[in-house]
Amino acid sequence: MFRRQYLRWSYGMLGLALFFAVLTGVILDSALASLSLTLQRWIVVVTLILPATLGMIMGMLALRQRSDRWLVALISIILNGLFALFYLALLGIAG
Repeated sequence: MFRRQYLRWSYGMLGLALFFAVLTGVILDSALASLSLTLQRWIVVVTLILPATLGMIMGMLALRQRSDRWLVALISIILNGLFALFYLALLGIAG
């Protein structure tokens, strides 16, 4: 029982940390113009692509646990994957 509550709390904290990482990337976007292109790419990878990838992994873990909310987990995998692919394509085209 305690372990299940701990897992919910840790997943919630990880989700909150990922949200703040994306928010930080959006807020600092205007300050990125003065940095080198390589550093800009790494910042985009760390603040946008990595959290989406971790979100996909969290969705896969939710599916693996056979939870009652499998549809939410599946939708999160799809949306996080599309988000990560969009920014990877953007880096590939604009970078």
